[in-house]
Amino acid sequence: EDPQKKPPKMEMPKQKSGYVPPPRDSKSWGTRWNRWFSKMELMGVRMANFSQRGFINLVLLFMAINTYTFVRNYNNYWRLRRDPNLPKQWLEEQKNPGQGDWELEEERKTRDQRMIGIRGSKDNKYYT
Repeated sequence: EDPQKKPPKMEMPKQKSGYVPPPRDSKSWGTRWNRWFSKMELMGVRMANFSQRGFINLVLLFMAINTYTFVRNYNNYWRLRRDPNLPKQWLEEQKNPGQGDWELEEERKTRDQRMIGIRGSKDNKYYT
């Protein structure tokens, strides 16, 4: 037994009637349809896998960006908290600048209207 010896090739049996099978492309329409349909089905499966994998990667990227942003802001906040030259009030959540003053003024106006009415205690001779 020679290990280098190749196995004999399989040969197609000779046709007794002289019939030669048609080439691959000229099969019956049903066979061609099934072959084409299977190809399209596999392409659809590949595209679905590709798009789903892409969607999952986008979700993971979104989570990673949010985590990175949170860690960066958290570290900056605590770095500023340790700074002795920075007033602590500047780091707390604030509304618009001066919003507290406007709220105080609105409260004073409503209190004045409740106490003395809209016309107030103004003398009509000076305001007519």
